[in-house]
Amino acid sequence: MKRKVLSILFALVLVLSLTLVTAVPAGASPETLIATGDWEEGLADEARIVIPGDGMTLGELTSISWSEYLLEGYPPHVDIILDMGESVTDALVIKYAYNGHDGEGQPTYGAIPDAWYQTFGDDELGPEVIDDTAYAWLTTQAAGGDVKEAGEAYESLSGGFYKATLADWVSGEYIIGIGADTPIMQFEIEVDNWMIDSIAIVDNILINAGSVVGMTVVTVLAPDIVAISVSPTNIDFGTLYPGQSSGTTVVTVENVGTVTVDVGASVIQVEGAVFTDGLWLDGDLWTLWTPLELAFGVSEVVNVQLDVPSNYNPIGPEEATLIFEATTTP
Repeated sequence: MKRKVLSILFALVLVLSLTLVTAVPAGASPETLIATGDWEEGLADEARIVIPGDGMTLGELTSISWSEYLLEGYPPHVDIILDMGESVTDALVIKYAYNGHDGEGQPTYGAIPDAWYQTFGDDELGPEVIDDTAYAWLTTQAAGGDVKEAGEAYESLSGGFYKATLADWVSGEYIIGIGADTPIMQFEIEVDNWMIDSIAIVDNILINAGSVVGMTVVTVLAPDIVAISVSPTNIDFGTLYPGQSSGTTVVTVENVGTVTVDVGASVIQVEGAVFTDGLWLDGDLWTLWTPLELAFGVSEVVNVQLDVPSNYNPIGPEEATLIFEATTTP
């Protein structure tokens, strides 16, 4: 008697989701900053961490640093918000582009994603710590162009691009009216989507080499990211006879988001039932498989095997979709 042959191709599909959940509690770390979506002139979306100055002056500032994991777009920068008196504020903006990466080109200026780096130090061009040699420009004036020369008074700026090192700003000689005694209202470490949608994780913020733990940290527009990766992305079980079992394929599921997730599994088969009836995950039928709990950056392996019932009537090549889906509770 001629035996029936069952030829099976099993497609493994990865489901990624971006879920907006309750904002990270004040003081929590790391912080996820997301600035995406439509942009209109003058209305760039921003996401920021706000750190009060607590009476610090510009002259008392010696260093700023943070750890950043760029998921996409342009790296985080810092705005030093200055109290100019009489309810007037301005800011010294310290960005990746003007600190070692001027020639790298818009919109990302060569920023390297998908790994942890210190401040602007994702290559040998930018600093890992912002100090008095870092370049800052005045936010109420132009964001680029020919740099204005020193000597103008703040109250009568002629307009243009005012950029200098922090040491020059502190000296009081670059712009008369901004100097060592100028109060710092707050620090804002942020991303925006002025040039490109940007998502970054920020951790280990240090002001003057001291941790900001104990200071008030406010996260604005900072939802968490729920995402997983799965490898490999397809399994071919080859040719099987009714009553046979396939070999075991090891599938790696990794949490590439920013929060702990539960990873469940489901199977979709349009024609036939060999997968819905006979797919096993870690020794359990897929319907009984215990979901994985994965913390940020953690991966687990799942052993996938197919058992073909001895009484199964093949319908020819069969395909199905295995979906791993990550969920979290706000």
